[in-house]
Amino acid sequence: MRAALYLTSLSADLLGWLAVLIIWALWGEGLRWEHDALVCQLKRASWPVSKDKWLGGWYLRRDQSGNLKPWGGTTLSPHAIFYGPHRDMVNLVEEWSPSQHHEHTHTKQGEVWQVASFVVGVVFVLHGHPITGAIVWTLGYTCMGASGWTSAWLRGLPAYRGSVHEEHAYLVTERELGILAAARRLREREGGS
Repeated sequence: MRAALYLTSLSADLLGWLAVLIIWALWGEGLRWEHDALVCQLKRASWPVSKDKWLGGWYLRRDQSGNLKPWGGTTLSPHAIFYGPHRDMVNLVEEWSPSQHHEHTHTKQGEVWQVASFVVGVVFVLHGHPITGAIVWTLGYTCMGASGWTSAWLRGLPAYRGSVHEEHAYLVTERELGILAAARRLREREGGS
């Protein structure tokens, strides 16, 4: 059944995978499959995270103290992610960083939107509009972001952090990390007795 999620996400994923490959070739390292996504990580001194280079630093944000720091990661399509230059990323889910958990929550959200946009795209194709159908199918994940940011802004919240898909991803990440920490403590207790 997992293959069906890749099929319904294929149009967006082809673009996402291409973007990950370009980012990796220009500024990245660590290209790999991580669980269900093609991922790479920005190099520490690369142009996107270097404010001292001409037009550089576009992947930096201000933290709560006002200091510039790289974003944790970005999910470009349901199965394409790039991360900021953080600690070494690992493939074992139990050892993932918070950024990895967060971005993989977006992959699940993207799969939902891509299934919906695939179905709507097929309806357009069946009604004689194949180009419109292909566009609708391809833009499902993009529509998730745009509609989430717009609705947050209309509610008077910050567009990015106030969007439902971001709030959800932060909550899921927090829950998953809590569950993993509890499981580690339980294993340590059982091993120690």
